[in-house]
Amino acid sequence: MDGLGGQGCRIESLAFDTDAVPVRELGRADGHELDVIIGALTMERWEIRLDPKTGTLDLEGLRRREFTEFWALLIE
Repeated sequence: MDGLGGQGCRIESLAFDTDAVPVRELGRADGHELDVIIGALTMERWEIRLDPKTGTLDLEGLRRREFTEFWALLIE
């Protein structure tokens, strides 16, 4: 994830805004260094879901929203 809250964050090149609190180090989880923690409100707002089968983020809602916003700009 790139960016800081409210400044055009990205996951897999999909843009979204969020609130952020900078910290020096988040630590490790499941043997991986954490880069960012996405809060429940942000996940709900952007329809980001956890896929427990694969341990990944389901970004389909974010992809759909980005396409809808792009399309709305074209028809204005």
